[in-house]
Amino acid sequence: YLREKFPNIKRVTTYGRAETLSKISTEQYKELKASGLSRIHSGFESGSDAVLQLINKGVTSEQEITAGRNIKEAGIELSVYFMPGIGGKALTTENAMETARVINEINPDFVRLRTSVIKEGSELWQDYLKGEFQLCSENEKLMEIKLLIENAKNCTGILASDHIINLLQGIQGRLDLDRKEMLSLIKEYFDLPVIKQKIFQLARRSGMVSNPDDLELLPQDRLERFEQIARSITDEVVWDKKMNEMMRNFI
Repeated sequence: YLREKFPNIKRVTTYGRAETLSKISTEQYKELKASGLSRIHSGFESGSDAVLQLINKGVTSEQEITAGRNIKEAGIELSVYFMPGIGGKALTTENAMETARVINEINPDFVRLRTSVIKEGSELWQDYLKGEFQLCSENEKLMEIKLLIENAKNCTGILASDHIINLLQGIQGRLDLDRKEMLSLIKEYFDLPVIKQKIFQLARRSGMVSNPDDLELLPQDRLERFEQIARSITDEVVWDKKMNEMMRNFI
C-alpha cells in the first residue's frame, strides 16, 4: 500500500524481535519482499546464549541464526544490533566471540553498535547493586568491538558505530574490506596514555567530542578540569560507575 500510494519511496523497513522473526519462513519473507519490504532491523544484543539468558532476552542464538538466514535468503536486507558490555566483566569475551559466530552464520547487511548502559530500576541494575553483575569498563567494551571485528571474517556487511553512546563513533566500514582501518582506529586509542584515554572518555560522555583528535579543539580550562577529575578517581570500579552514570544521559 505504501509503495502504491508513495511511488517515490526508496526503502520500507520494520523492526522485529529475533524470536518472532525466527517463526517466519523464507517463503513468507519472500512474500513480504515482493510486497515492498526492504529491510528488517533486529536488536540481537548478543550472540551468546549465556548473555541472552542473563538479560532475559527471551531468545537463543539458534533462533537468531534461523531468523537471519531466512531473511537473507528472501533477499531482504538485515540490520542487527550488538551491545558491547551487556554481559558484564564475567562474559565480556564470550559476548564478543559468540556474537561474531552468529554474524558469520548469517552475514547480515549491517551490524550496528549500541554500547550497553545499565539503567536504574532494571533487573541488571539490581544485580549490579547486589554485586552479582560487574560493569565492563570503557576499554573492555572497546575490546569486545575489536574481537568482533577480528573474528567476523565471513561477514561482508557494514559495521556501523552510528550512535553517540559508542565511545569511538568513527569505527565504521565493511567487515571484510575495512577491517584493518577499523582496527587501526582502535589501536590508536589504546596507544594513548591512560590519563588521556580517561580525559577522552569524560569528554565523549559529556557529548563534546567524537574522536580523540577532537580533544585539541576543547578549551584548555576544560581539558584541565577533565584531567583533574580523571586523576582524582583512582578506583576503577568507581570510574566505571561514573561512566555508566554519564552515559545514562543519552538513553
